[in-house]
Amino acid sequence: MKLLADLAVTAKAVERTAEGIGSDIAAREREEIQHATRGYSLP
Repeated sequence: MKLLADLAVTAKAVERTAEGIGSDIAAREREEIQHATRGYSLP
């Protein structure tokens, strides 16, 4: 980031952002699965 945009970014900030994005993706996937399986009875 420093080279491309002249921004100083810590490794911890990158880690926190990645974790937030990962959590959002997981939540969306769970939502899609619930929507897709609505009305179906799984064993």
